[in-house]
Amino acid sequence: MVSKNFFEALELIAEDRGLNIDDIMTKVQFSMEKAARDAGFTGEIKVEVDNEKKEIKVFDIKYIVDEYTNTEEIEDPEEKALAEDRRKYEILLADAKQIKARVKAGTELKTKVDFQNFGRKAATKFKNTFTNELKILEREEAYKYFCTKVGEIITATVIDANDKYVTYNVGKGTFASMPLSEGIPGEVYHSGDQMKVY
Repeated sequence: MVSKNFFEALELIAEDRGLNIDDIMTKVQFSMEKAARDAGFTGEIKVEVDNEKKEIKVFDIKYIVDEYTNTEEIEDPEEKALAEDRRKYEILLADAKQIKARVKAGTELKTKVDFQNFGRKAATKFKNTFTNELKILEREEAYKYFCTKVGEIITATVIDANDKYVTYNVGKGTFASMPLSEGIPGEVYHSGDQMKVY
């Protein structure tokens, strides 16, 4: 189980960066799966989020079978792809009984993934993957936001100006440069100035 503090930190990230908490949870799930793989878990990684208790539980799930699924006999391409994907997470009954004595074929072998016991490599993998996924999410959100602003005048802050370009902070962690030739003739740009831009 992941701590309540971690859950609250994710809520703060969502609030500070103007992102949807559900989108962040999707990125957390993806990052936790990568880290769990790095820590040696080989089953299907499932993340359960309890918003009321502010808990995140992660499980490694394997499907117990008497014999591995034979995907060669499946003709439908979609069904075959699903079967091949599920096949990766199958475990034979005899092997499952070595892990947990009272199990039967047709059920799941569910193992809790404890991130407190992760090694340095897996923890670093989670951090790096999550940071990258968060940047991608921010870029996607900024793109959606600016698509709605096409053809509008917005307020931007001058970051830098030289004899060829003016660089603005246009919000959402996004910077834009404008050639001086496209500005109003005679206008002077100073770092920190608020300007209206089209």
